[in-house]
Amino acid sequence: MHKPTEASQKEEDRNSERKCFVRRRKADGGDPALRPHLVLEEMEQHPNVPGLAEYLAFLGMCRKEYPVLAEGAYRELMLTNRQYAFARILDGHAVITAVNNDENRAHVSIPVPIEMHTCKNAMTGEPITAQGGRIELELEPCSGICIKINK
Repeated sequence: MHKPTEASQKEEDRNSERKCFVRRRKADGGDPALRPHLVLEEMEQHPNVPGLAEYLAFLGMCRKEYPVLAEGAYRELMLTNRQYAFARILDGHAVITAVNNDENRAHVSIPVPIEMHTCKNAMTGEPITAQGGRIELELEPCSGICIKINK
């Protein structure tokens, strides 16, 4: 078995660091070394993903404000190899989540899973139009949307 030299190991580490968010190695038979030390104040001032904290707060608000997300029945609405939409449905209420996993914009046509009066973007509050029982959207690359359906 070939044992890497110190120079080749350093080069491998540099290449791996370019690919990974946090580079760690298991050591001494345990995994504490795999858990990086996080300085929360520094992360707040220099976030790796700008807007992530606000987005996580939005998701927490959705869970609190829309019990259907935790308790509702799951229904897949649309599935391609790059886009996906599903609904959670409970007592005449629904929330649709649609995701574009592509690096390009994508047009999606999503069936509305319940009779509806109005629907809106849960994050911005902007109204969303549905016609013929479908919601037609353009999703930005690597993005998603939560849509609240009002009966």
